[in-house]
Amino acid sequence: MTEGYSGSDLKNLCMTAAYRPVKELMQQEKEKEM
Repeated sequence: MTEGYSGSDLKNLCMTAAYRPVKELMQQEKEKEM
């Protein structure tokens, strides 16, 4: 399943997935302020 990907690739994928909900929440809060 992860053949061809380095540990760094997988780490970046996990970090991006983890921060996505945070980014979405921050965007929603920003829109509420307007």
